[in-house]
This record gives sequence, C-alpha cells and structure tokens, in this order.
Amino acid sequence: MTIAGQYHFRVTIDNQTMSFAKLSNMERSMEYEVLQEGGNNLAPRLLPLPQKQIKTLRLERGVRESGGTVINLYPGRTIKNGISVSLLDAAGNTIADYTITGVTVVKWELGGLDAQSSNVLLETFEMTYTGIKQDS
Repeated sequence: MTIAGQYHFRVTIDNQTMSFAKLSNMERSMEYEVLQEGGNNLAPRLLPLPQKQIKTLRLERGVRESGGTVINLYPGRTIKNGISVSLLDAAGNTIADYTITGVTVVKWELGGLDAQSSNVLLETFEMTYTGIKQDS
C-alpha cells in the first residue's frame, strides 16, 4: 500500500499544469436530516437534503516572475472543465486523481508586501465548487 506524501500533488486547470504550494478545503460531504422512523426504535434514518453550504477550495502559490504561460484566475471566472488534482508518490507516479467540478474563482489575495522580509510573496485563490469525483 502506498501512502501519499503531504506535499506531492499536481493541479491542472484548462489543460495546463500549474504549481501551487498548498491546496486546502477539498472535501466531499452530504447534508442530511435525521428522522426517527415510527416503529423502529433501534436507529434513526438519514434523509439526504440538497446542498445548502458553499464549498470553498483554497490554493496558494508563490508569485512568480514574468515568463511562460499564465492562466488568469480572476474573481468571477468559471473554470468550465473543472480542476484536476493528482496525488503523487515520491517518484512522481500518480496515486489518485480527483476532478473538482462547478468551479468559480471568488477571491484573489496577495500576501503582505514587506521590503525587509525574506519570505516568499504568496498569492491565494479561493474558488467555490459543487462536487469532487475520484477518477479511476
């Protein structure tokens, strides 16, 4: 059994692989209502409900110098083909693939500017999404 390392992943947006330092808030969940079924006192039943909460994906990367192709991820942009996330082992082989669907960029943020700091300047993208499927 191969266990995924914490920091080995590849993100593809619009058929272009992009580098990110951090990806967070990737989750699948279901909203439900708990019902007590009459005559069945052993266990409650779960009634699936339509999704009410917006799920937000967060991507962070270092600001890079100009050069190469850059995908413009601005608030309001819809990613029509979704986002592909591949988990990789230490050799760079794919362990698992996920496709995030219904993606819209809702926020772009640039880290604090400090001329006396040696920290990497980060830009952060927040995107809403409607679903995640694991590809085989």
